[in-house]
Amino acid sequence: MENYAKQSNNTYCKMYKRGIVSIIILLGSFTLFAQIDSEMAQLDSITYAQYYHAQWKQLLQTADNAIKSKKDFYWLNVRAAIAASAIHKPYRETSYLQNITKEYPFDPISLPLVYLNQLNTGQYAHALQTNHRMQSNTELQKYYTRRPVVHSLSAESGYKPSSNDSLYKPLYYGQAGLAFRIKHIPIYTAVSYLKQQSYYGNMQQYQLYVNATLPFKRNWTVTPALHILHYNIENTITVNDSSVLQNSPILVGLNIAKLFHNFQYNFGVYYSNLNYEKQLQIQPSVNWYPLANNKIILNAAANYIVQKNKVITSATITYNPITLLSFSGSYLAANTRYFIEQNGLLVNNSYDPTENRYLGMVTFFPRINWSIYVVYLYETKTLNQDPLPVITYNNQMGVLGIKRAF
Repeated sequence: MENYAKQSNNTYCKMYKRGIVSIIILLGSFTLFAQIDSEMAQLDSITYAQYYHAQWKQLLQTADNAIKSKKDFYWLNVRAAIAASAIHKPYRETSYLQNITKEYPFDPISLPLVYLNQLNTGQYAHALQTNHRMQSNTELQKYYTRRPVVHSLSAESGYKPSSNDSLYKPLYYGQAGLAFRIKHIPIYTAVSYLKQQSYYGNMQQYQLYVNATLPFKRNWTVTPALHILHYNIENTITVNDSSVLQNSPILVGLNIAKLFHNFQYNFGVYYSNLNYEKQLQIQPSVNWYPLANNKIILNAAANYIVQKNKVITSATITYNPITLLSFSGSYLAANTRYFIEQNGLLVNNSYDPTENRYLGMVTFFPRINWSIYVVYLYETKTLNQDPLPVITYNNQMGVLGIKRAF
C-alpha cells in the first residue's frame, strides 16, 4: 500500500531560501502600493509594523479582521501569508495566498510562496503547475529549477497469516510503486503480486494500478484511476462453474478533491466487477488539519455500495510529533466483501466478508527524502460457504516498506 504519510520538503525549502529572502526585502517598497483610502492606509501601516517586528500572531489577527470586513489588499495578504508560514501554519497560509492568486495569478513575488506552500500541504499537482509559471519568469529562474521527472520510488512486502491455518495458509504480498510526471501532470503507478494456499486451491494474483492528478483553480483536483487485476486458482475442490478459477476484473473511477482552509474534501465514484460482481461505490471523505499544519491529521470516510445498499465507515488519525517520525492508526467497519479504498489502490476482493479491521502504521525518516514504514493489520472475517459451517476467523498482517523521494 502506498505510504501517504508526510514527506519532508527540507531540501526544497533550503534550495529556495535565498529566493524568499529576496522577496521579503521587496516588502520594503510597500508605500508604493499604499491605498488612497485612509483606513486602508492605516491597515497598511499597522501590518507592515507587525511584520517588521515579527509580531506574527497579531499580524494574523489584524489580517483576518480586515478580510472579514472586506478591506484586505495585496500586501496585507502577502504579510499574513509570511506570518502563517513563520509559525508553521501552512493550511492557514493557503487562504491568504489564494486571495493573492485570485487577482494576480502570475504574480512573480507571491509565486515562490505559493510553490512552497503547495509542497507543504501536499498539493503536488498544483506545485508542478506553479513551478512551470516560475520557469517562464526571468526574475525567478536563478532561484528555481524544474522538478525531476521521477518523483518517488517505493517497494513493500507483506506477510498475512490466518488464525485458521486449516482454511488459509499465510498470504505473501509484494508491491513496487513509481510516481513521475508527464509535463505538469503527476502520475502514480504500482504493480502488485499476491499468492496464498487455501482450502479451495492455490491462488496467484497480479495487479496493475495507475492514476493521474489533474489540477484546477482554487485548489481543486480530479484524479482518475484504473486498476487491472488477474488471478488464477489451481483448484483442489470441485466447483460448479470453473470460470471462477480465473478472471481479470477491472476497477475504474475518479476522485474529486478540494482544499479549503483546514479541510480537504474528497468525493470518489468507482465501478468494479470483482469476482463477476458489478458494483458502483460512492466514497465521500474529509481530512481535517486542526492545528493548520501536518502535526495532527484526522480523516473520516464512508463508502456506499449502491447495489448492496451498504455503507462502510472508517476513521484515521495521523500524528507527526517530530520530523523523523509519523504514527497513524485507523479503524474500519465493513461487514461486506469486494470493496475498494485509497482511490482504488487497495482492493479487497476476498470472497469472505471483512467484518472489522484495525491498522497501525509507523513511518521513520532516516534521511531527507527517505522513509521506511511498518504496518500492522488485524481483521476479523467470516466464511459462509456450503458445505462448510459458518466460521469466524481473523487475519494479522505485517508490511515493511521503503520509499525514496526526489
